[in-house]
Amino acid sequence: MICVIDFDGTFFKNDFFLEILYKTILNRPVYFIKLLFNSSFKIIKIKKELLKSHNINYKVDFLINNVILNWINENKYRYTNIFLVSATPDIFLQKVLKNQIKQI
Repeated sequence: MICVIDFDGTFFKNDFFLEILYKTILNRPVYFIKLLFNSSFKIIKIKKELLKSHNINYKVDFLINNVILNWINENKYRYTNIFLVSATPDIFLQKVLKNQIKQI
């Protein structure tokens, strides 16, 4: 049996894309409008563009939802595989996860 857990908003308390989106709209509205038109209003293109240049240069351990982490640790013996899934582009997830969070 497998277990699938969402990354943004479940395993992590926040949603990095929404945070970066709101920050961009507030701080760089002209850039955001250009991005909308250049990406033909396609959300995946917007996501990739916003997240590819964003660096996480702080520890993210405090963002982990401890309720979910504890549940995983208490129930991992029940599953052959536990997957974290996300609609966030891989390149950004790798930045976040690389040496940033404790091992499960």
